[in-house]
Amino acid sequence: MARPPRLTEPRDAGLQAERTGLAWSRTALAMFVNAVLILRAGVSTDVVAISAVGVVLFVAALGATACGIWRRDQLMRGDVVDAASPLMLGAVALATLLGCAGAIASMVVGSP
Repeated sequence: MARPPRLTEPRDAGLQAERTGLAWSRTALAMFVNAVLILRAGVSTDVVAISAVGVVLFVAALGATACGIWRRDQLMRGDVVDAASPLMLGAVALATLLGCAGAIASMVVGSP
């Protein structure tokens, strides 16, 4: 797979780095909240599969937080950086889908 083109100069001298960091923070926060809700649903219904999804989502949220901090620091220093890797973006998309599936499963199992 071809690597994305390397940025040679900032495209936006304004607040792009801050906006990118905030976007990663919002994504990680949403993942944490979903992980806590799914874990709560799994524990309260004694369904191990839902609890496992919650734990995996919690670990994914930690990973998204770490990537976001790393990316924000890189951008705030003004380093010349590559575009976000497809692997990183794919992992976040997969964690988002996992969160959606876990939320749906917890609602189905939790309903009378």
